[in-house]
Amino acid sequence: MSERSDAMKLLGLLQGGNDPRFKDIQNSPLQANFSNEDLNTYLNILEGKGISFDDYKKSKAMNYARNESENLISKMGGPIVPRDSKNWKMLDEIENEYYNKIMSASPKKENKAMAVIGPPASRKSTLIEPLRKEGYAIVDSDEIAPLFKNYYHDGLGASSVHRAANSIKWRVADRLAKEGVNSIVPFLGTGDYIKRFDKIFNKRNGYNNNDLIQTQLPEDKLYAGNFKRIMETGRYTPPTSIKNRIHTAPKNYDYTKNLKGSNFKNFTTFDMDVPRDSSPKVKDNVGSSFLYNKYKK
Repeated sequence: MSERSDAMKLLGLLQGGNDPRFKDIQNSPLQANFSNEDLNTYLNILEGKGISFDDYKKSKAMNYARNESENLISKMGGPIVPRDSKNWKMLDEIENEYYNKIMSASPKKENKAMAVIGPPASRKSTLIEPLRKEGYAIVDSDEIAPLFKNYYHDGLGASSVHRAANSIKWRVADRLAKEGVNSIVPFLGTGDYIKRFDKIFNKRNGYNNNDLIQTQLPEDKLYAGNFKRIMETGRYTPPTSIKNRIHTAPKNYDYTKNLKGSNFKNFTTFDMDVPRDSSPKVKDNVGSSFLYNKYKK
């Protein structure tokens, strides 16, 4: 019996053999390259445990995902560059496809806007996904990446189309702002992107009471979340990019909170280290953000 089969058998015994949480990992594009150690780490993560930076960095799954991602980019001749004229037609088509998909859900047009910042795997999507039912449009590069059908293969192509998908995200956000659409844009929280959001969702477009939302998780849970994503999708995020981003969002959140003349008026930080299906905890709040009013005790 192969190492992979042994590992899956072990996990099946540990979980009673029929746990639906293993469905994604069994369909992962990298499944044959996960080791017993990787799978046991994954089991611990499903039980709510974090992992260390070193364990994440040295895992076989992470390194295989990195190599596969780099090989795919190499075959393509490098990542897609948004400013390259040969890509303009494709980028315009994907932009229109994504914009039309958003508008087909008939989001509300009340000039409400929310920037959601935090490091990779800090559960930004978990926090905002329910807000689609509240009439918000979510503009997320992670949703745009799979639309690059000739370049994106499961999660492996994410790195190859990241810059292009991000460029489309902001162009779509600009179009939504001009129509007064209630919009949410998640990103890592760099100062440049906070400024860009503020310029798009501005008073001229009818936005002057925007929300800046921050999601936080303990460092070991961030590594665990990225490891889980690799195991389930093959999507690679460099360990160092997470480590380097941990302090980016908090620093820029605090700076923006004290900035005069900004269109951000409401600020809320959520602790996302809560049990599955539990509400996030409010750690900090200034003003009256939509999410603060939704989750305040």
